[in-house]
Amino acid sequence: MDVSSVEGPIVDLAFSRTGELAIAGKRDVWIAAANATARMTIGHSHDEVTCISFDGRRLAIAAKESGLRIVELGGKPQVTQIETKCYWHMMVWSPDGKYIVGAQYEPFLTVIDLEARAPLRELDPEEFDDSGRTALLWVDATLVSTAYNKLVRWRFADVIAGKQRCRNKTGVEGHAHFLDVTRVNDGSLFVLAEVEGHEAYLQRFTPTGEKLGKKLTVSDGTRRIGSLGDSLVLVEDDGARIVSLDGEQLRELDAFGSALAISSTTIAIGSERGVRLIQR
Repeated sequence: MDVSSVEGPIVDLAFSRTGELAIAGKRDVWIAAANATARMTIGHSHDEVTCISFDGRRLAIAAKESGLRIVELGGKPQVTQIETKCYWHMMVWSPDGKYIVGAQYEPFLTVIDLEARAPLRELDPEEFDDSGRTALLWVDATLVSTAYNKLVRWRFADVIAGKQRCRNKTGVEGHAHFLDVTRVNDGSLFVLAEVEGHEAYLQRFTPTGEKLGKKLTVSDGTRRIGSLGDSLVLVEDDGARIVSLDGEQLRELDAFGSALAISSTTIAIGSERGVRLIQR
């Protein structure tokens, strides 16, 4: 897979189940496969791509002004346009592939009904958060989102049925912004938290949101975390590394940035300069 032609800054990265890598710049999206890299221009000169997400052979591309595109890969790509503002930081597909949930720069979530090609509803976690980051993760049929110093759990069947209140909220005491969340092999969750921009740490939680153990201090320039199953990838402003679930450094990676995607064979890290691919 050759990504040398991809230009930064990189906004987001996503792997498909079959190994293609989608790379989002501010106005272009590249699809990199084993033997070719294709480029798509999104929106117009005043528009910006905000995030991307794969579901099988379907790639969702969110842009601030031009909305949500669903691109069916294979042969000539088929594109479905959904008109909605996408000021999102992250998005995920529902497990059944019928909905997309977008996380705004405030903790509000937007649920998109793909069959209706329209927003279904917004979800309000009733937590104020001005960090500019809201992360999303599926735990079986429950959607987990971050909001300030909380993990917010939404039973998705209730969301679709119009019962919009969150199932429960758990987190930490005091000032902290939860910036990212990932799940490891034993089912527990790791959250990347930042305190007033000068301290960062990892906190582990059970699948149901109870806190596990003490926090693990990490670099205050840590931007993303990802799971390798029994270890974690930390992406920082000036580096990247793999650490054990106890925080012990296992491997230093020749990369840095703020975008991360992980496949069964490859770690992809995006920065202002482009994309770095590292074998697991």
